[in-house]
Amino acid sequence: MVIFTRTQRERRSALPNPGLPPAAETRFEELKRYVAFAAEDAALLRSFRDVAAPHFARIAQEFYDRIRLHDEAHAVFTGEAQIARLQRSLVLWMERLFGGRYDEAYFEDTAQIGRVHVKVGLPQRYMFTAMALIRSSLLKLAEAAGPSGLAVMDAISRLLDLELAIMLESYRDNFVARIQQVERLERQALGASLARTEHRYVNAVELAHVIIVGLDAQGSILLFNQEAERITGFARDEVIGRSLLDCLAIEETGEGAELREILHGFAAAQGQRASARW
Repeated sequence: MVIFTRTQRERRSALPNPGLPPAAETRFEELKRYVAFAAEDAALLRSFRDVAAPHFARIAQEFYDRIRLHDEAHAVFTGEAQIARLQRSLVLWMERLFGGRYDEAYFEDTAQIGRVHVKVGLPQRYMFTAMALIRSSLLKLAEAAGPSGLAVMDAISRLLDLELAIMLESYRDNFVARIQQVERLERQALGASLARTEHRYVNAVELAHVIIVGLDAQGSILLFNQEAERITGFARDEVIGRSLLDCLAIEETGEGAELREILHGFAAAQGQRASARW
């Protein structure tokens, strides 16, 4: 269940056609509409940038200090040199948060960050906890600004919700891609298995130097190998689906009657399919 605060409900009702998505709406536009992120939020964040920027380096330092306390999260890094680079990248990311421009290029930049997290193997749960740390630090800065900071806090929360939603899409996309890859490999394996089965069939049935005829429960021919064609003089397409007894013109008396009885009993015992071999 999604619960909106009164402020969010008021903001959503102020948007044009809040219940109907505009035509040709991008994913980012739909997400912004969902969390009611509007132009006023962009203006608030841009105006707060000068207040927040002096704290970005400290927040980045605290962020990676926390990561060092968790072995699994810290294990994705190659060393302290990489962490130092990522701290600088985190500062740039926070500057971008308060840049005031939230277009499709912004969406793609955020999506790329998510793809990098997937690539380095960062467990998905750390996306939530990491964003919670950043959120807490930035909200404290806005709260310290006094009554005017309340609107900034709302704008920060909405933007960080957007960031998290976009980045987590990368994990979903990666999961879907892996499932599709497994399906492709399974299809390839199935194709190879069918090819091997067909090869064995050709060698065991078609190239056999004995007559092999497959019958159903009614005695109709389902299988007629090459040797059967050679010995009887019938082409396969002439006999498939026809009664074996009729095709071979087996007499109804004497030895023919006995053979008919044997074939009837054999076909019935085999159920849906039987093979008679001479």
